[in-house]
Amino acid sequence: MHVRQYSQRNLKLIYSVGGAGCGAENTIQGDGIAAEIDSRATCPREELYCGGSFTLTALGTGYTSYKWYSGKPDTGLTPLASTTASQSVTGAGYYTVEKIATCSGIEAKTTEVIHLVDKTDTTVDPIRALAGNVGGVCATDNTKWQSHFYFCGGTGSKVLQVAYHQSGVKWQKEGSGCSNVNQPNCYNTSAACWSTVSTDRSFTIGGTTPGKYRLQVGNGTCTREFYFEVFNTGLSGTLIGTPTPHTALSLGAANFEMGTHGVQYEYVATLL
Repeated sequence: MHVRQYSQRNLKLIYSVGGAGCGAENTIQGDGIAAEIDSRATCPREELYCGGSFTLTALGTGYTSYKWYSGKPDTGLTPLASTTASQSVTGAGYYTVEKIATCSGIEAKTTEVIHLVDKTDTTVDPIRALAGNVGGVCATDNTKWQSHFYFCGGTGSKVLQVAYHQSGVKWQKEGSGCSNVNQPNCYNTSAACWSTVSTDRSFTIGGTTPGKYRLQVGNGTCTREFYFEVFNTGLSGTLIGTPTPHTALSLGAANFEMGTHGVQYEYVATLL
């Protein structure tokens, strides 16, 4: 968005960053001041919480004042104490910071929403969201989920971008010999099986780079992993049990379990 105003008297520019439609990445300038508005990540921003005290730090530079709140604008805000770029909190949840730059009668305000996610919160999985809920549970442990990305024919690519900033980001690929191919959607959690291939907030996958990956977020001993697999072949499944043969008096039957959930299947029986 570009705004032009030739009279600086009582000019007020407000950007809201942290909800639907947040797409601003600009610099608002007045006489002698510049404030960076940074919303490069998906809104709201996310950080990993493992208990105790966590110091939230607002993004961007050049702001002259800050107002912190617990909650988010669409559900209600409770004021917090800090008026600086940082605010210490002791619980997971949503937090909001208003960042204000003022000079010569010009005020620019951007609102940043931060979702501090507890490590044990299984409802938050950024990779599963990027995969459109396509994936599957481990054949031997239904508490383990693995997201799937398909590039049939080995062509195409997709950029995965996450909204963690203070929490470190590592994109890792599984080494050879670490997975059991007979256990779909299962993965080895040992750190020795994974090598870091990128530490950016965005990572490009495609048909030329199939394999098992994981996103690790956090710092030190406070980390969490989200697992996914990249395929350059079609969907597959497993025949469960023994099929019932077709006869002149009855239809046959077979039980298939497909390895990927979240997609629609069409099964066709062919008479041989």
